[in-house]
Amino acid sequence: MRLFILLPLLLIVACGNSIKEKEGENNAASGAGILKSGQTATGDFTNNGKADSDFWKIPVSQPSLLRGTLSGVKGVNSQIRLYRAGETSPFKIIDDNQGSLGESFGPFIVEPPYALAELRSPRGTSENQSPLPYEFSVSLILPSPPVEREPNDSPEAANLFPGEFVIGYYNNIFVSNAGQSRVDVEKDFYRLELTEAKKYILGIELTGVGGIDPVLRVYNSDGTLIRTVDERALGQGEIINSFGFPGPGLVYLSVNAKDQKISMGEYYELRVRQSEYQSKYEFEPNDDPGNATPLTEETTEGEISDNLDNDYYIYQNPFEWPVNLNIAVSPDPDLDIVVSAFGKNFQDAGPGLEEGFSSAIVPQGGTIVFKLSSSGGKKGAKKYKISASAEQAVDFFENEPNDSRGNANALRANTTLAGYINPNDDVDFFLLDIAVRARYKLTVDPIDGCLSRVRITDKKGIAYETRSSRRAGEGISAGIFMDPGSYIKIDCENSSKNLFRSPYKILLEPEESF
Repeated sequence: MRLFILLPLLLIVACGNSIKEKEGENNAASGAGILKSGQTATGDFTNNGKADSDFWKIPVSQPSLLRGTLSGVKGVNSQIRLYRAGETSPFKIIDDNQGSLGESFGPFIVEPPYALAELRSPRGTSENQSPLPYEFSVSLILPSPPVEREPNDSPEAANLFPGEFVIGYYNNIFVSNAGQSRVDVEKDFYRLELTEAKKYILGIELTGVGGIDPVLRVYNSDGTLIRTVDERALGQGEIINSFGFPGPGLVYLSVNAKDQKISMGEYYELRVRQSEYQSKYEFEPNDDPGNATPLTEETTEGEISDNLDNDYYIYQNPFEWPVNLNIAVSPDPDLDIVVSAFGKNFQDAGPGLEEGFSSAIVPQGGTIVFKLSSSGGKKGAKKYKISASAEQAVDFFENEPNDSRGNANALRANTTLAGYINPNDDVDFFLLDIAVRARYKLTVDPIDGCLSRVRITDKKGIAYETRSSRRAGEGISAGIFMDPGSYIKIDCENSSKNLFRSPYKILLEPEESF
């Protein structure tokens, strides 16, 4: 929602309402005709049957916003070039590359004593097209600051961001080049200066404008693009709730408009909130493992800004002993979070439901890096919360990852091991630490909502015994002959619920003990 319902503008008083060009005298800047605010100039794009360019000088008494409209010329495409006083290069070229429709522009900031408009002769004009009459009208309005200053079409020409917000304007300025795709027709760059040596969190909001599909982009100090936000919807704005930057340094923001019909005078508001970083939030950019956000709090908040966003986190064990790390991620209702660690994805629950992993062993001084992403769904920034807990690793608890024979946990006789099925497709492997072939009683406690399954395999992974619970929520108890070096594989054949961190216990007892 716009915070300004109406931008207060005062029309500058103008005298007269029409003026005609002096043919042959206004073909260069030095002979430009005088066109005041509120007046309409008439002229011809030809002179003695040949293509012509006309210059018009617009007097300016104080910094003002300039608007203009050039009537269409049937069958040809005209162009407007705007100059500031004393400059030989235009600060803006207005050309929609469409014949017969004319051009319009503004508002653009111009300053005393004048602005200069060059009306270019239409491309392809020939002598048999004479005359080609036009009408050109301009108006000056006093702005309510802060307002963008053109040209600001590149990082090098970026406006210094004035404080909390800036008002900018979209304009039809596309110029066709060979092989160029008509995508972004307007680019406004702003430069944000972070002056202190600390970590900043930025909240960025771009308001919507009817009929415009905007794109908000963020660049770092060397001009590298690090974030694009595009909801791909007409009339909708763009939002980045939080984005981290280390100071001191520069951040560049660009507001782009796609190739849509732009109503002259529509304005947007670009707002930036600054705050100091706190460790309970993610710190962007963290799109790769090398920039992972350190996980130091019991709860950490972050957001997935789009379906291509990846958030990496790193946990470093601060204790003088190994720990089991448990991670639970609670997402927004319409976010289907994907947690990736140990080279695999933990994704099963669905939109709005918790995901994560349990009992990941982190040795003393060791680290674990994991990634959060979205499986798709609705676009837009979506929040999540990470809950992290670490417990001293003990021998009677499984250590993730143990999802293959290569990283199986050791299981000795007469020892109870506790573990989790998390998520539903989780598989836990245990390597039997026994000396000789013997008959053992294997007990697996019930797992709520899970039809449990146990497979006993040889060293090559070939199953020689399989046992399943009779129904979901029941355990398994069976006497089985087992060989040294065998593996026990525990999983769920199917489940009736989300098995997020569903606990179980496994016990192996020699036959003579029962």
